[in-house]
Amino acid sequence: MSATKLTKVQKDLVEALGRHVGDDRILHVPLTAQLNDGVRRERTQRSRSFHFASLGVAVAEMFGLKAVEFFENGVVSLNLPPVAQVVGARATRSAHPKALNGLGRLFTPLLGYRRKVRNPFLLRTKGDVLETMRPLGMADEIERTRSGADVHHLSDMYHHCGRCSQCIDRRFAVLAQGHATHDPAGTYAVDLFDGARPRVQDRERVLSYVRNARFFNISDAAQLLRGFPEIARVIDDAGCCKEEDSARRAV
Repeated sequence: MSATKLTKVQKDLVEALGRHVGDDRILHVPLTAQLNDGVRRERTQRSRSFHFASLGVAVAEMFGLKAVEFFENGVVSLNLPPVAQVVGARATRSAHPKALNGLGRLFTPLLGYRRKVRNPFLLRTKGDVLETMRPLGMADEIERTRSGADVHHLSDMYHHCGRCSQCIDRRFAVLAQGHATHDPAGTYAVDLFDGARPRVQDRERVLSYVRNARFFNISDAAQLLRGFPEIARVIDDAGCCKEEDSARRAV
């Protein structure tokens, strides 16, 4: 992790998972990775995916595992730009299927055998992922999780900033799946619907979600591809995950 504020959060979640599935099935390997003071000039986080994958591969190698999994829902994985300006290196592609496949191709020759880096949730929305928690009896654990980007300013009162894209994704998904009681509005510094957003970029971020949702609702496949040609470019990369996800759903 990059923020030690999340140490207890992770510990509590690991303990909760252990209670549900058995402690013998959970192995938590915590790592802290931070930049030294004075060298925080790089803001694009271009190496973020490589960094996490490298750590995951190192742990997998210790236990003889040949696959590393990033658990991120498909909407965030593809990260379709909400506005035209959000394009390029500053738009994260940490769990993008092309990035994960590229990491697999990188690690394979280094380790001498095929190494898979995959995302089992690629074909699911955040709402789909949240809905899997209900039949597992783990909906109560939603409140323990953190999704926001502004980790350093979190407090005991406000667990989420409410302004960043991660918070907006989370809040919409939680409300859509009827999990509001497990994710209290009071834990967000800014409420999704009526919270004050004095900064123009914060207002535009929320409006872009509404615009895109309306566009998705009225678009057919051809219109969707014209609006977001990114989708066509990743079909081949995402295809390898389709069979895996179908098999998981069947099980």
